[in-house]
Amino acid sequence: MYSLMSDAHELELWMAAFLILPLLLLSSPAPARAAQAHAPSAAPALRYFQYWAKYGDRAARPGDYRELSFELSPGRMNVFGPAPGSRFCGPVGASVLRELSALLAGMPLRDWEGALPEGSSRDAFDLLREHGETHCVWSLTLVFMEDAQGNAPARIRLSGMDDGRSPQRLRGEAALARFFAAQCQLAQAAAPRRVEHLEYLAGSGEQRVRYGLHAEDGKVRLTRTRQGEQVSEYVHTSILSRLDSLIRSHNLDSWHGFTGAGGDVRAASAFDLQLQFDTQQEIRASGRTDRPGGTPPRFAEVDAALRTLLDGALGGDAAGRPDGEAPGSLREFSFSTGGMSADSYISYELYRRRDAAGPRMVLRRQRGIHGDAKEVILDKSALNGLESCIQELNLSAWNGFRGNAKDVLDGAQFGLRIRFADGRIIAASGSNAWPEAYGTRTKALFRYLDALLARDSGAAQPQETDTASNSTGSQP
Repeated sequence: MYSLMSDAHELELWMAAFLILPLLLLSSPAPARAAQAHAPSAAPALRYFQYWAKYGDRAARPGDYRELSFELSPGRMNVFGPAPGSRFCGPVGASVLRELSALLAGMPLRDWEGALPEGSSRDAFDLLREHGETHCVWSLTLVFMEDAQGNAPARIRLSGMDDGRSPQRLRGEAALARFFAAQCQLAQAAAPRRVEHLEYLAGSGEQRVRYGLHAEDGKVRLTRTRQGEQVSEYVHTSILSRLDSLIRSHNLDSWHGFTGAGGDVRAASAFDLQLQFDTQQEIRASGRTDRPGGTPPRFAEVDAALRTLLDGALGGDAAGRPDGEAPGSLREFSFSTGGMSADSYISYELYRRRDAAGPRMVLRRQRGIHGDAKEVILDKSALNGLESCIQELNLSAWNGFRGNAKDVLDGAQFGLRIRFADGRIIAASGSNAWPEAYGTRTKALFRYLDALLARDSGAAQPQETDTASNSTGSQP
């Protein structure tokens, strides 16, 4: 651990320079001030900043929050602040780091109580485990930019605990909370975002309905429950852009925090809307449709538009029943393998997806944990061919294999699952242990799957549009 004394001394010098420089400029003649206008800032430039604090159940708290976290690096900000709307994870401009550098230059960190002593082998997580229930545990990290000569001040790492009443730390925490709350507002207005999760409950009687949407790993699962009947489908990812258009056109951000008169989600006329974005923003609103003041502005219009969008993505007849089965007898196929390296991971997956033209069977391949996925739609002929390949390779002989070489701590693993329309299932997995002819059969299987992906890669893929009936592309 770096010396707290030397860290504090450095900050004190920077703070003094930062505060004294404007006074020197004011006392200098005008030409001198003009010449010095281009001098570098006295505040050291930050490259990375992180501060978090957690208040235990029996610790004093400065507000109604129990924890907060601020993290800033070049081009990105992650904020989980105490104020409403002060949550954001996404891109920001370089000016935020410069402004924070100036703020910290005038902040006396040296007087924070409860800092761990120099050379301590403990850290903030040790304190959390031992004293987190009765104290506030905090951690602060600053990493600085290099200058033209490649030199940079030593990074500062401070952590400690107090009873939740440390005045210097609380003043610093409040200043940071104000700073990042303001930056959140600016970033939220400018940064692109995507819906990751939706829950919507509305209607009454036979029209009572609940929707759930979850986007992850390039796929979107949509579920609708009405009168005890549930329909759940993967749907085309274009629903996210259409949902974003609906949110913007109806200004649903203004609904956030709305609680209507007599709000009670258990009531027959209650509505509840929850939207969560990849930027950690959220929109939450609830109320009653049968009470004056129970709904936000333009509720009926938004309710109709949202139901139309979600019902249209799921398809089905007037009663909401699915309107067709996927072609072929294969219902599910997944095969994945990988080792200690993230780049060694590869997976193939066959799944049913509802597009505008009806149910599709989509073959998906992903190489590397963070690699881009490739997808193609398989028609009945291709699905029958894949089923024949599975039979020819006799993969059913692997069913029930569960291998595990417990004495090997690294290496490779695999997992296989196949499900047919008649209920048959082939499932196998292994960790540094393999079923019969594993290498030969998987090599042939991968070659066949890659050929399917390559064969269909030049074909036009159906593209969903804002009007479901206007989809293009070949039929399966």
